[in-house]
Amino acid sequence: MNTIDAKTYRDGMSLLPAAVTVVTTDGEAGKGGMTVSAITSVTDTPATLLICINQNSKMNEMLKTNARFVVNILQASNEEISNRMAGFDGSEPSERFDLGEWKEGTLKQPILKNASAAFECEIVKTDEVGTHSVIYGEVKELHTFEKEESPLMYFNRSYQQFRVDETVTP
Repeated sequence: MNTIDAKTYRDGMSLLPAAVTVVTTDGEAGKGGMTVSAITSVTDTPATLLICINQNSKMNEMLKTNARFVVNILQASNEEISNRMAGFDGSEPSERFDLGEWKEGTLKQPILKNASAAFECEIVKTDEVGTHSVIYGEVKELHTFEKEESPLMYFNRSYQQFRVDETVTP
């Protein structure tokens, strides 16, 4: 059986459209944030999602120590916040909150005020797979914000906008 090399795999995965999110945390290990597109729902009972974080990132240990986080789903107008939280400018995770308006959620975690939605989570499990930590978060609070803006998407290594139609035909 052939093994796919890392570059070929990444090239293929770049063709999978993904919602752009910012994962934030605050607690004993400090406050931090990063851009994450590797997120998925696991189950609705209990409501649980997972995020994948590179084991070498500073946020990896910060998340595990704080044991709580928020997944903020970004809107198309949040591209600058996404870039800042991705650390393209060399900033530390704790220095990335100067863009956007933030509030403290029920679990004392940073929530972006103009996100489409924010999922406040407590970590219930972690797995180490290859270069990444798979972090499972049970959703304790869900904040949705009425916005008419399209979500920020990532596809083929660039930001994209997903057009939202008013009419849905079955």
